[in-house]
Amino acid sequence: MNRYLTTKGLFLRTVGESRFVLEDIFGICTLPFFAANFEVASKLAFDLARVRVLCSESELGEMPSFSSFQWLDLERFYVARLTDHFRYWQVGRERVSEFDSLSYALPPPYFEYGFGEGAKDDLEYIDKVITSAAEAGEAPFTKQYVAIKLAHMQVQRICSDLMSLLYRAISAFVELLSIQRATIKEEYWAAKQMNVPEITHTGPKSYKAATSITICVVSLCSSLDISSKLVNFINGCQCPLNRFRTAQGKHFSDIQKTRSSSLSSDLMRKIIDLSEGEKEFASLIQLRHDVIHSTAVIEMEKIYAGYRTREVNELPLHYSYMPWRDCSETGQPLRYLGRDYFIAGGVDIEWQLLSWIKAVIKYHLAIGAILHQFLVSGTIDDTGVQLLN
Repeated sequence: MNRYLTTKGLFLRTVGESRFVLEDIFGICTLPFFAANFEVASKLAFDLARVRVLCSESELGEMPSFSSFQWLDLERFYVARLTDHFRYWQVGRERVSEFDSLSYALPPPYFEYGFGEGAKDDLEYIDKVITSAAEAGEAPFTKQYVAIKLAHMQVQRICSDLMSLLYRAISAFVELLSIQRATIKEEYWAAKQMNVPEITHTGPKSYKAATSITICVVSLCSSLDISSKLVNFINGCQCPLNRFRTAQGKHFSDIQKTRSSSLSSDLMRKIIDLSEGEKEFASLIQLRHDVIHSTAVIEMEKIYAGYRTREVNELPLHYSYMPWRDCSETGQPLRYLGRDYFIAGGVDIEWQLLSWIKAVIKYHLAIGAILHQFLVSGTIDDTGVQLLN
């Protein structure tokens, strides 16, 4: 039997062929309902209890696969393909083995300093010595090899940073789902004691929930900035490189002002269209701004926990509810009399977070495919680069 996490801290569970139930953290469940497949069951769950299916319960485990979030697809581009094919693009298919073998001749500080070990002054000194030696023919490799190797390492770091941010965002989202269920389990008695159907929990768990939301939102936005940095770096690289250039810090909005260089104008237009075409990004970036510069995070430090109210169509289920604020079509929060957290839309914050996560991942996969295709199509057998002295 499979079980899936839904909004409002509930679960959708399979109980047989084409049969499903909704249940809460205490195991109280609805009567079985029939659905031809999982997609139909998800729609029926919303009709039945106003909940939406989010992901598999296995994502709450100690070693989640994040398969619900296309993690393997992301790894194909940002762990393997882009960093791998950057080498081929720079030196050619027939020179990659030679290029890789020279890595053993580089000093370890090139690979270690700046990641918690060593000092900037030491790395700067070593780089000047190595560059001078290469230029004078006193090193086994050329100065051009060093430039290409450093550029390759920079692409690796950018891709690694992007994946780290996405992992942090998804982990924070999953943590929020766990906190919501813990709140139901540990705070349900308060409503019973006060003889009310629903309470507003404000305390350590709600603070952690707001922190998880903040981490998720900021990490997603930062990943978009890192993607812009990657596009700008590859676009600015000659083939083959003659000197190392640093990857400039770029914001997501800068992608719209990027002029084509290595990337063709058609490819840049595709990338710009992707950045402008996703309607979810406006509200995501606006919340990041409001969380950092305003009091939006304080408005999210509440978890409503109840039993058998209209939030779940009065079904006998224990639930939690964290609302997402009402926004206009442009992503701006609806404001009136200095207030900007109206919740008449009835959208669950976890559903909105999942929508943002899916939109951002979809964007990264599309950008990864464009950059990968560019590198592959631009690869030849030998670029004529001089690697050995």
